[in-house]
Amino acid sequence: MKNRVFVVLEPEVEKMQLWKKENNLEGRDNLDEIPETMAVFTICGRVNGYPANPRYTATTKNLRESVKLLFNAEDSVGEFMRSIKLKDLLYEPIKEKQFETKEEEWNNVFAPNCSPALNEVY
Repeated sequence: MKNRVFVVLEPEVEKMQLWKKENNLEGRDNLDEIPETMAVFTICGRVNGYPANPRYTATTKNLRESVKLLFNAEDSVGEFMRSIKLKDLLYEPIKEKQFETKEEEWNNVFAPNCSPALNEVY
């Protein structure tokens, strides 16, 4: 099994657990609580209550819309988003001038990997 990669958060990084009613037994859904802001973000798994194993990083002009679209992606990220695994959204609101540089910065820090092996349920 792959080593778990836990995420250390900087003070300016916001975190929230993601719930979509179709993908959990309790029918929870909080996607409309995601801010509609320009942001850089990472989607992580959750291990022992902490963000771990970053799967995806991007910049967006509308965080809520971008996260919702990931649930419909036809790749391993979409497969993860639709799975019963716990998911954390880490994000930092950004300004227009940071749009080009923040994604590369976060990719270097988080090194996202959404391999099919990480999506397996044990």
